[in-house]
Amino acid sequence: MIKIIELTVLSLLLSETALAAVIIKRTESNYPDGNPREVVYFLKDEEVARESFDEEGNISRLGVMPDGVVEEYYDSKTIKVKSRFKNGRRNGRTREYYENGKPKALINYVDGIKNGKTREYNENGKLEKKINYENGVKSGLTREYDANGKIEHGWNYRDGVLEGVSYRYFSNGMVRWEEGYRVGKKQYRKKFSKKGRMISKKEYE
Repeated sequence: MIKIIELTVLSLLLSETALAAVIIKRTESNYPDGNPREVVYFLKDEEVARESFDEEGNISRLGVMPDGVVEEYYDSKTIKVKSRFKNGRRNGRTREYYENGKPKALINYVDGIKNGKTREYNENGKLEKKINYENGVKSGLTREYDANGKIEHGWNYRDGVLEGVSYRYFSNGMVRWEEGYRVGKKQYRKKFSKKGRMISKKEYE
């Protein structure tokens, strides 16, 4: 009985070690536009999977990529992307970085598709955008920020197109203009002064 328990504990420890192992992603060749042509995945210095992309972005894969954390690095050896994969697809948070080490983006995936909140940053690590995705398309409020971290735009989306009311702001936080959309088509636009007084309104057919 003791031996069975010991073997069970050992097998659990081995499985946890395998899950904790980091998979390294390396891009071996690119197309002239910078998009990847050939990508290879390594686990403990051994190739486990290889992806080939055609010019339309379609993928063919050889090998099986284990579930776990996948990291990609710049030529300078600094971290570029850190993702978690399950069943060969991104699942959970993906973190992207600039070569200077500052965060570039924080993206949530479900089965390889963007879902939930995404944050994008400039090269100084300042927040630039907050975007919400549903099944890979923008849905809900997207916020854009200026270099000082103040909100600059607020866009409302439904199924990837503008819907409802969107805003642009002055640096003092007051609304600069307001626009109404229906299925991506602009319905009206209002302009305001820095003190909040409406100075013009235009309607669109």
